[in-house]
Amino acid sequence: GGSLRQAQLQLAPFKDAELRDVALRLRELYPAVDRNAMEGRLPTASIDAMIAEITAGFRGDVGVVPRQFLRTLVNAMDMIDEGVDLPATVPPVDEAALNEDERRLIEQRYPYDPEPEDEAGYSVEF
Repeated sequence: GGSLRQAQLQLAPFKDAELRDVALRLRELYPAVDRNAMEGRLPTASIDAMIAEITAGFRGDVGVVPRQFLRTLVNAMDMIDEGVDLPATVPPVDEAALNEDERRLIEQRYPYDPEPEDEAGYSVEF
C-alpha cells in the first residue's frame, strides 16, 4: 500500500545523521499543498521518532533502513497532503517489500549462509 506518487530509488547505506538530513530535505522538497500544515503535522521530532521506530526493527542498523524509512516518510507526507490523519505509531514494515538482506537482519540471521565446514571450527598447528 501507499501512494502511487512514490518513485523507485536505489540507495546506498546511510549513517543515522545522514538519514535524518535526507528526511528533512525530502520534507522541504515535498510539493505540499500547505507547507505550514506539512511542517506542523510532521515536525522534526516526529521524523526522529519515525527513524528510531523503524531502525528498532532492524536492530538499530541504519545502513539497511533507508528504503523502508523513506517509503514510510513519503507515505506519511502524502497522507498529510491529502488531509488524512496519520496513525499514532509508524505502521510495521511491509515484510513482502523487504529484500533478502533486510529480511535476514529482522530475523536476526547472518547476512550469509554459513558453509558446512564453518561448524567444524579451525585447527591450530604448532
